[in-house]
Amino acid sequence: MWGDAGVSYKRFLSNGKSPWGPGGSPVTVDIQRVGILRSLRLLTQSPTATFTAGVSLLRDVLGPWNVYKSVVLSPNQQAPILRCSGYGLYLFDIMQNVEGLSATADTVLVTETNADPLANVFSGARVTGNGDWRLYHDLYVAQNIRSLGTEIGLWPLENPAVQLQLEYTPSSVSGASPFQIDSQNNTTALPGLLPYYGDATSGVTLATPTIDVRRNLWEVPADASDDPPYIYVIQRLEENPQGGNVNGASFIEWKAVPLSGVILRLGILIFDGGATIPVGNGVVEASLANSNSLSVLFGADTQKYSETGQAAHARMQDALGFSPPQGWFMFDFLGPDLTLADVIDTYTTPEVRLDVNLSTPLGAANSFAKIQREMLVPIELTGR
Repeated sequence: MWGDAGVSYKRFLSNGKSPWGPGGSPVTVDIQRVGILRSLRLLTQSPTATFTAGVSLLRDVLGPWNVYKSVVLSPNQQAPILRCSGYGLYLFDIMQNVEGLSATADTVLVTETNADPLANVFSGARVTGNGDWRLYHDLYVAQNIRSLGTEIGLWPLENPAVQLQLEYTPSSVSGASPFQIDSQNNTTALPGLLPYYGDATSGVTLATPTIDVRRNLWEVPADASDDPPYIYVIQRLEENPQGGNVNGASFIEWKAVPLSGVILRLGILIFDGGATIPVGNGVVEASLANSNSLSVLFGADTQKYSETGQAAHARMQDALGFSPPQGWFMFDFLGPDLTLADVIDTYTTPEVRLDVNLSTPLGAANSFAKIQREMLVPIELTGR
């Protein structure tokens, strides 16, 4: 049966390199019909990155992860398994770190003798000096849930009725290579939308950038009776809170759609357009001084979480082992044991909400909030 020794083996294979299309236009990649998919790794690389150092050239606080406007993984271009911004995908990666997967891709944990340079996997933060430019995003498909005894959400790529497709949209204002990924001469650029900020004398371009889509797979068992259960998918979606515009807001609310699935993890990024690094930053802890600044509630205002910014930071530091990005807050209902004991079932739990009560309002312009939700969703999917 599935999970027994010798039933299936992991394989780590490239799906091929995908060249960027015109900036702002989606690029579609068909995932090869081989194996049972666990996750994807998106290796972004440009052999030539040109940094023209001007007076104001800076990395955006959401850069370089926001080099993609959107990333979508969906079967037959229907209801997506994943839909988020490039930075949202980075936040989903951090959510996964509660399982002891170590720190973020741009982090050095120890000083090792003759260490392999970090630039071999990550050089996207550089704002001076030309050369190679690279980073990676992990795109998780399955999730281990011990209550169910196995990985859930594994995707049968050889299903003849379903073509799994990755769609990504570069954050560039250029129509072709070299792709401009800074705000030089772009008066419509807003905070968080481009990896770098610059004036008319500065700029960052990427020549012939590509994504190498790497597949983390299980082999298909020889006997169909040994297939993993295909009765759930794990859905990771990023969305706006109800009301959308949060400029000048002191209160933000997100409500879960009833009957939408089981909430495993939940995150919120709160971006304050009134900050000045260089234009906007994640909300500071001092703006979350109320005892109910961050609350997860259900039913008739029953509190599951109710905490200040300081309490949330202490909780996340303990769970992750490192400080998360400024202005981002996560609630992990799976917990370190990865069980369903404390998850929120929207089929049985009424009126699930995430409320933010700010002690200092957000800036009146360029502020925004994004929700990241990881859900267990029942579905009947025939493997073969």
